[in-house]
Amino acid sequence: MKEMILPEFNSNDEREAIITGKAAKNALLAILILTPIALATMALMLTFEGKFPIMLTILTAASIPITGLITYYFSYRHHYLQ
Repeated sequence: MKEMILPEFNSNDEREAIITGKAAKNALLAILILTPIALATMALMLTFEGKFPIMLTILTAASIPITGLITYYFSYRHHYLQ
């Protein structure tokens, strides 16, 4: 069960290096896709000025690295369990 949640890292394992590379690639791809969407959303929020525009802008900017971390985690688990 431990391997499903947090697999042990072994720097000498070639399979694990490949899995880490695939997971990092997927995380970078998610960040590259989300960044223009988040920037457009932030511009629209600041343009139309809702009740809390600055707070929503900060939350939108914070969602970019969080999405990368979540994508990395699920991608790593997916490739590790195959």
